[in-house]
Amino acid sequence: MCAEVCNACIVEQITALLIGLDIRHHGHGGIRITGLPGDAYKAGSVTR
Repeated sequence: MCAEVCNACIVEQITALLIGLDIRHHGHGGIRITGLPGDAYKAGSVTR
């Protein structure tokens, strides 16, 4: 549970950063996650 909370906190901080960059530079920022295995892209493949 602690790791999930820590991950959520990091995602929230990155989201705030991207919103700030979008507002400041009038653009659209994003993050691309690469290097995941092929089965990670299937819908509903979350493992716990």
